[in-house]
Amino acid sequence: MLASAPGCTRGADAGDVAAFVRLFDGYSAEYDNVDEPIRLARMSAVVVRGSIDAVRPGPVYPQFPGDPQGARSVVLAVRVRAVLHGTLPDPGHRSVYVQLPAPGGTAAEVFDRHAPKEATVVLYLVPSREGGALVTNPDAGRPAGQRLVEPTTPQGFVVEAPGGVVEPTGHRTFPAAAIDAFVPSAAVFPSPAPAEHHP
Repeated sequence: MLASAPGCTRGADAGDVAAFVRLFDGYSAEYDNVDEPIRLARMSAVVVRGSIDAVRPGPVYPQFPGDPQGARSVVLAVRVRAVLHGTLPDPGHRSVYVQLPAPGGTAAEVFDRHAPKEATVVLYLVPSREGGALVTNPDAGRPAGQRLVEPTTPQGFVVEAPGGVVEPTGHRTFPAAAIDAFVPSAAVFPSPAPAEHHP
């Protein structure tokens, strides 16, 4: 857990960040960590700094025809403050729509309630992969004509927190790190805190 500390540039709320991060418990992905931000940027279509405006229901991915549940997703509407690398999907539109998993089918309203909307986020993004013929509500989560994007890897989604930075879908924390240490122009990514092990 990151303790409150001075130096958080946009007043991120510890409770909101911690609760938001816990919503991704149960999610995991296989990927190769990279040490240098510029390497991750070169794998990405765009890198942005911004803030979360809202979290909306995203497309649902049934596992088989007639699946009553399906794998749910949420979409972060992120207001772009700066483009750090690459080009926005719609250069005339200053928001991006970032699709993320919703482990356990947690409702978008819960994500929205806990989203740290005063915190700065840095996102390394690629276009979202197509969900195939079974996907339902494929246009959910963003205005008509806007494309969904997703983090290049879990390293590509970091959020400012009191006392440091967190990587919500990578389940890592970076105590005392500044959000600007995660931009493409930084020499190397900060080292995360040792993983916590629970009995």
